[in-house]
Amino acid sequence: MFLCNKALLCICVYLLASSLNAFAADTVRSDRLTPAEPSTPQELFGQTIRASNFRTPVEELAGFHVPEGFQVELIAAEPTITKPMNMAFDAVGKLWLTQSTQYPFPAKEGEKGTDAVVVLEDKNKDGSFETSRVFADGLNIPIGLLPYGDGVLCFSIPNILFLRDTDQDGVCDKREVVLGPFDTSRDTHGMVNSLRMGTDG
Repeated sequence: MFLCNKALLCICVYLLASSLNAFAADTVRSDRLTPAEPSTPQELFGQTIRASNFRTPVEELAGFHVPEGFQVELIAAEPTITKPMNMAFDAVGKLWLTQSTQYPFPAKEGEKGTDAVVVLEDKNKDGSFETSRVFADGLNIPIGLLPYGDGVLCFSIPNILFLRDTDQDGVCDKREVVLGPFDTSRDTHGMVNSLRMGTDG
């Protein structure tokens, strides 16, 4: 008898909780009749890309909020770099960047991409990467890069490439497809990225 009463009590509590949740959900739904962004003009809402100008380093710095004891230091800015997406340091301290002005719309099949992998270098060791060179251009939304050997592993739609500098002049002169092609026809956000060295196999 005790077990039956206990089970009945549990059922009643469950039904009461379900009713309260349903009431709360109805209340929230009624509140959602008010637009979430009432200040956004209708002609701007839903745009894929909104036009925006580069912000100055000073303007960007004003938007950072970091924990006590931390500080933000500028190492590179436009026009030295343009729309950077990924970065990785190599063994000698050079900074490799993927930059994409095409994102999020890839170059159409048969068309040459307009994006690049660039290498920044701080030759005078003052903390500012004042030297910039294009290592490989004509890429298609390059993302996920890993400096390796005489070049860099990088994904550029639709393949993972090994971009090599075989004559050591600082510019890619050989491109090898490592893996691919990958299907990005439905969305360019599902691309290969965050490449990591895995020498342990």
